[in-house]
Amino acid sequence: MKNPRSGIAMFRTKPIALAVLAVLHGIPAFAQEAAPPVERVEITGSKIKGVDMESSVPIQTITRVQIEATGATSLDEVLQTLAVSGDARNRTAGADQNSFANLRGIGFGRTLVLVNGHRWVGSSDLNGSVDLSSIPLASVQRIDVLKDGGSVLYGADAMVGLINVVLKDHFDGVEARAYYGDYQHGGGAQKKVELTAGHSGERFSSMISLQFNDGDGLHNSDYALTRQRSPAGSGYTNNTDNTPAGRFQLCKGALLASGGCAAGTLADPTGNKNNFITYDTPYNPALGAAGNNWRTYNRPTDSYNNQVFNSLLVPLLQKSVVGDLSYRFTDHMKLRVTAQFMDVDANSDAAPNDLNLGPGGLANGTGIFISPNSYYNPFGVPVGRIQRAGTELGAATRVANTKTTAISPVLSGDFSFANRNFDWEAGMEYGATRQHANRLNEVSSSRLTNALGPSFKDANGNIVCGTPGQVIAGCVPANLLGAGTLTPAMLNYIRLNPSEVGWTNDFRDHDYFVQMSSANLYELPAGSLGFASGFERHIEYGSTVRSAAYDQVDVLSGTRGNTDGGFGSKDAYAEFYVPVLKDKPFIKMLDLSVAFRHSKYDSGASVNNKQFGLKWKVIDDLALRGSYSTGYRLDLSGIIQNTATSAITVTDPCSFTTNTNGTVASNRYAQLTAAQQAQCQAAGVPAGGYDTRTAIPAQATQLNTGNQQLGPERDIFRTFGFVYSPHYAKGLDVTVDYWDVIFRDSILKPNANQMVLNCLSNPGDPRLCPDGWLQRNANGVVTNLRTSALNGPGGERFKGVDVSLRYRPKTTPWGKFGIELNNSILTEVIDTPATPVDKVGVFTTATTSSGSHYRLRSNLNVDWARGNWSARWGARYFSSQTENCTLTGSAYASVCNDLGPVQSQSDPNNPATAKYLPFLGGGSANRIPAYTLHDISVAYTPAPKSRIKFGVNNAFNKTPPLAINSNRSFPLNFGMPDRFFYMEYTQKF
Repeated sequence: MKNPRSGIAMFRTKPIALAVLAVLHGIPAFAQEAAPPVERVEITGSKIKGVDMESSVPIQTITRVQIEATGATSLDEVLQTLAVSGDARNRTAGADQNSFANLRGIGFGRTLVLVNGHRWVGSSDLNGSVDLSSIPLASVQRIDVLKDGGSVLYGADAMVGLINVVLKDHFDGVEARAYYGDYQHGGGAQKKVELTAGHSGERFSSMISLQFNDGDGLHNSDYALTRQRSPAGSGYTNNTDNTPAGRFQLCKGALLASGGCAAGTLADPTGNKNNFITYDTPYNPALGAAGNNWRTYNRPTDSYNNQVFNSLLVPLLQKSVVGDLSYRFTDHMKLRVTAQFMDVDANSDAAPNDLNLGPGGLANGTGIFISPNSYYNPFGVPVGRIQRAGTELGAATRVANTKTTAISPVLSGDFSFANRNFDWEAGMEYGATRQHANRLNEVSSSRLTNALGPSFKDANGNIVCGTPGQVIAGCVPANLLGAGTLTPAMLNYIRLNPSEVGWTNDFRDHDYFVQMSSANLYELPAGSLGFASGFERHIEYGSTVRSAAYDQVDVLSGTRGNTDGGFGSKDAYAEFYVPVLKDKPFIKMLDLSVAFRHSKYDSGASVNNKQFGLKWKVIDDLALRGSYSTGYRLDLSGIIQNTATSAITVTDPCSFTTNTNGTVASNRYAQLTAAQQAQCQAAGVPAGGYDTRTAIPAQATQLNTGNQQLGPERDIFRTFGFVYSPHYAKGLDVTVDYWDVIFRDSILKPNANQMVLNCLSNPGDPRLCPDGWLQRNANGVVTNLRTSALNGPGGERFKGVDVSLRYRPKTTPWGKFGIELNNSILTEVIDTPATPVDKVGVFTTATTSSGSHYRLRSNLNVDWARGNWSARWGARYFSSQTENCTLTGSAYASVCNDLGPVQSQSDPNNPATAKYLPFLGGGSANRIPAYTLHDISVAYTPAPKSRIKFGVNNAFNKTPPLAINSNRSFPLNFGMPDRFFYMEYTQKF
């Protein structure tokens, strides 16, 4: 696509010029009308300032008081307490510190995040989505959550709703806050200090907010539930064959020109091609033949659990400053400048890098073997297949520093003309996110090749690389045969310097906007016609630059490419608020809202969107509302996805798996329909499938790269509901809203396993499996596959109902109480239109909306205050789910026993051929039980300007339910599997 930077200068002055015109129009009007200063407010959900849009659209507002009551330390933690939030992507996901909004669990990227009503800078993931952790919680005044389509008024990405974060302004005085929290288990402590100071005058106001947040990390090893690689309690050890002692095969046939051998010649020392060997006692050349005590590898007892190294909670150190300045030039014109800088350090650990070499090994290790002339090779032939965990290297650690900068100057004002009031604003937002990351304990492919090549003991008794007369200077021969054989000297040679293994991601976001609105443009019989119109220029640009070792393709674990690109759009929109009727029988008020947006991308593509809303206030107590809107988004990361290759294990439906004794443990091929089996055979798979245990190669090479042809996805969002505030129960508000969203040209990001399934059912379909994206060898084994973003066929559909109840009765002798109940109910989930099975209450994988789809998620909060004391009790309920049970065999009968209705069974005498709904791919199911988490906090105000608060989350130390498809054995929404205590002190001056 076009480089958007070329258009920046062209559009840099237009909003300013338009703002000047608006000001010039307004100056004579001031003199003529002498209008008093008016501060009209723009409500989230409408661009028309001053129009009473209350209850016209479904909005949930979280006030500063409610934010503080959660005990959260970051914005994403606050949002995760909402019933409408889906599975989190944050530092609890074990990846990095980035946190993304996911309303209704329909998919990251389909929720727009605004700051003060305007776009904010995207994250280092280059996907355009705002990193919630980049907005300091100390500076947040309130959060508005629009549970309706917002693309028409706010632009791309607001497909299923938006989150508007409103920052503090007009702050007088100084406020200091200190927070400390820790888990009962110990570890994962969270420390935070905030300082906010401000001054508000007649024309000038300023505010600065500083925040320091230090969060310790947790590892899977910290809890019994997460120490095992497979789901705890499953009775199955889902470990890796890359073990500390290693497993090996020798070259027992003709050698290749490189000195290694073809996959078909690999065998154990006796010539058995089905067996690998391993060591209980590391090979010791000094003992001669007695030091080579190999034995046959036994997967059930020898496989390795490397889960303990992984981060469960990513540690981070966050420093931020937010400033807000406002200056009122006249009673009718104001300048507001909001700026932010945040610096974040986050380190995440993963299992040590595998030395997975030879045929079927890592893409950068397929040509590496142990030379027959190595000092540490007792066999006299090459060791051609090596699977060994590099535990001596230590955890594979990702060290990242992220800097986010944003500034948004906005000039706004109002004027009167012909007895009509107008508001205008013009401004810009410039944001930049830069992340520099390095990887620790990575291995150099070239140095490892040297270290495993010919070596000998020289005249001085030193073991050196090479041959007599051709010694490789600086090289240290490596011994891989057995656990603990890699000495510090060996490690220092093969290990890459972290500065050689890194990359820098840059994301820039430029937005220019100008808008004018009037709440009384024209008088109609039922009230004033409201109007707003504006123009926006939106530009996104991202790039990745890799470091030296990646340039030289010398990182054993994989490759990483350089990439850059972006897109820009010019948007024009208009909104009308039309009062239709009022003060009629059963029509207290009937209002219509209409909005349109035209977006033209620099590439030439155009998108038109529309929105219609209706509010019918039947009586003072009851109002009905409904809306219809269309939306769109374009995913920058899908276009410029960094190119990387890696070796992966694929779950191929055209295969089966045997135990070492030859018994079939899992037969995926037998669960396919006759047509699917025929498709397997057409792709070169033998009749009956192939055995993954003996397949060559054991792993496929995955190419993950961008798709330059990726287009925008679209949706239609519909809502209908009512608001009931009975006069006989003062303080009671009840809202019910039905919603329905359907997608077209959905942006899909299938993983490797989903890509294999797509190519089985839809080979050659450019929307699901383009030609050449999946390759098999002559034996039908998957050898290469590409995973990139695609515009799928669409048809994803989600329906649900939101029910909220809020009751704030009058103060009683026992204090002031408040009750709020929010329910998010799913009634339909179709996330795979090709096989349209309703997945309400199903934990799904490998789809855009992967994760939890709770039938009911409910939050109940009860607040109490009396005198200097206040307290809150909150309960978060998550209904039960079902998930596809990927574990097979008799060992899982107690876990995978929640079988749904049989959809088909090709062989009545073979239970393995039964397919159960909702999992058309076959297999049984696991039921994830419902659970409820309780949070309690108590606050005391010893003096008017100070407060002490104590709280506990997961107060009853609830144990998470087993979730097999979660990489940490339990649902992401649960948080950490532990009780969390915290205390907070606030002092105002």
